[in-house]
Amino acid sequence: MQQHTNLLSCSSSSQQQQQQQQQQQQQQQQKHLLLLQQQQQQKHLRLQQQQQKQKHLLLLQQQQQQQNFLLLLQQQQQHLKMQDHEQQLAAAAAADSRQHNSSSNSSNRSSSSNSSNRSSSSSNSSSSNSSSSNSSRSSSSKKNNNKTTTATKQQQPQQQQQQQQQQQQQQQQEQQQQEQQQQQQHHHHHHQ
Repeated sequence: MQQHTNLLSCSSSSQQQQQQQQQQQQQQQQKHLLLLQQQQQQKHLRLQQQQQKQKHLLLLQQQQQQQNFLLLLQQQQQHLKMQDHEQQLAAAAAADSRQHNSSSNSSNRSSSSNSSNRSSSSSNSSSSNSSSSNSSRSSSSKKNNNKTTTATKQQQPQQQQQQQQQQQQQQQQEQQQQEQQQQQQHHHHHHQ
């Protein structure tokens, strides 16, 4: 009986040990699983963090590209403005040079016209002098002719006046003669 009890006790103790070992193994397995789960979770978190970082980096890159694009646009606009300004300056300079050339041409033309006017005026003055001398000569001859004509014209009425006076004198003489004759006749008649 004692042996049997001993066997039973041994078997029971062995079963307990086995159970304990199994439990320990299970616990270890569970721990391992937990560790694996934790590792996987950590990996997943790290992946998420990396993805977020990449997204953030992508956003930063996009922002930088936009800023670079805006800077390029501003530079192009400034370059275009500078080109427009340079073109305006060149056009203004060309207009100034044209005005200067036109003014110099006009001054040259005016000077040439002045010189031609001077030459023409000198020729005109010489011609006017010659014409004035001719006109003075002709005027002097005309004056002389006018003097002669006026003298003759003045002499003609004087001659007419003299003729009239002579006629009047003749008439007076004739009247006097007639009166004398009448007086003589009357006196002669009176003596008879």
